[in-house]
Amino acid sequence: MHILHLHINIVTLCSSEFLPGTLVPAIDFIAADIGTYLPSPYKEEIVSLAEYSQVNLGDFVALNIIYDVTACTSIVAQDTNGVIWHGRNLDYPFGDILRNITFIFDAQKNGETIYTATSFVGYTGVLTGMKPYHYTASIDQRDINNNYVLRRRHRQTCIH
Repeated sequence: MHILHLHINIVTLCSSEFLPGTLVPAIDFIAADIGTYLPSPYKEEIVSLAEYSQVNLGDFVALNIIYDVTACTSIVAQDTNGVIWHGRNLDYPFGDILRNITFIFDAQKNGETIYTATSFVGYTGVLTGMKPYHYTASIDQRDINNNYVLRRRHRQTCIH
């Protein structure tokens, strides 16, 4: 719970510092009718986190849409041994904050890892993940001439 509250303080700070003020009414609008704008299970997860932590639902909505109004880049490279590396550099304007609340988890079914992902405390969904020994995937966004372009980038790679 301590980590969650610490994170919410960070989310509130990031939301107020990095989201344009014109988005706040839109975030409150979405939060008021979250079921219309976010499908299951995201809606239930976000509402549950807000209720459990006793934090404004709008802060959790902001956390879960902040990616869409900021930029972060993923990287795919091959080293001299032929191993392909896939990572995320957290080049968000608040990347230093996110580094402190980033975690890696294994999604499992019947005791078997289905995929491994990197996420942030309080965020629902996956921006970067991999199915071990099969492929990796990431959602990538970058600034091109001050216009943020969202690019879904699925890379089939061989994980060694």
